[in-house]
Amino acid sequence: MNKRNVGIDALRALSMYMIVSLHVMGAGGVLDSVKLLSGGYFVVWTWETIMYCAVNCYAIISGFVCYGRESKWRNVINLWVQTFFYSAGITAVLFLTGKLDGESLREIFKAFLPMSTNRYWYFSSYVGMFAFIPCLNKLVESMEKDKLRKALITIVCVLGLPTTIFYSDPFVLNYGCSVLWLMIMYLVGAYFKKYDNNKTSQKTYAVGFLLATLSTSILKYTIVFVASKVGISLPGSFLDTNVTPTIVVAAICLFCLFKNLNISSEKIAKIIIYVGSLSYGIFLVHFHPYIVSLYLRNAFSFIGEKSMLLIIPLIVLSALGVYAVSGVVEAIRKTLFKLLKIDTIGAKVEKICFCAYAGICEKIKNK
Repeated sequence: MNKRNVGIDALRALSMYMIVSLHVMGAGGVLDSVKLLSGGYFVVWTWETIMYCAVNCYAIISGFVCYGRESKWRNVINLWVQTFFYSAGITAVLFLTGKLDGESLREIFKAFLPMSTNRYWYFSSYVGMFAFIPCLNKLVESMEKDKLRKALITIVCVLGLPTTIFYSDPFVLNYGCSVLWLMIMYLVGAYFKKYDNNKTSQKTYAVGFLLATLSTSILKYTIVFVASKVGISLPGSFLDTNVTPTIVVAAICLFCLFKNLNISSEKIAKIIIYVGSLSYGIFLVHFHPYIVSLYLRNAFSFIGEKSMLLIIPLIVLSALGVYAVSGVVEAIRKTLFKLLKIDTIGAKVEKICFCAYAGICEKIKNK
């Protein structure tokens, strides 16, 4: 039995914290509350850029973990059950407590169809990507190291550069929030699972991460500053997309940094594994559309008005608070599902579907 890579669990937990930080700054109103080109503006948007590789890290982890393994639909089914629980459950609680007065029944009903209505974009895109995993794995198996590496670099540059430079979406990647982009990041993770030999030092990856994020931030700030002087208004989010090549490099460096992380303490490893297992639930809780609109929207806008020295600590603490509360809710959900054996639904549904599929195939064959 292969030893579990606890570093990957640590990265999964950290990536979700980074995603929470992005939502605290974005939906929370911090980014909109800082004055254009002020010291606070530079600090906040630099922190945003540093955090931005989190989604790519999550997708790369999928490729690293799933490559070389049989893709089991029971896992997706269990994710759907979890997603439905939060989407419908939180909506029902808010509706019954009168928090959704004035909301149309049509909008409320969407909560009961989380994937069909794209309630959570990552889940919908992940399911789409999951369907292609056997094909993606075959592709990685069939390609030599150099050819695969060159192909991935070409894909990231060809798809990412036009989107980044012109701040448009010519390839309909939704700036990286799409099935296609998750598939590309999956291939990156699978590449490192198959070919990486761990010869590069941790220090190199750490420096690479800092260079990729800080250079992106400095370049963005410079372009926005010059543009403002000639009367052109550019958003602070300029250069901050999942498909930006430097953001992809940052994600790869951070992934490799944690992939090679050695955690000797068994107790610490168990804690990391458990916290990592809460990650997806934390996303579902804090980024539920109604939680965002009722509680998160502009809740942290005051941070942008604080001293430049206080902005980052306040963002860190605020994100930690949201992360912790959502984590407690998810821990309770996990315990409840375990007691009620709801987490076995995936295996049962998969078995029923497999038997039905086999039966249909047999009837077609006999005809």
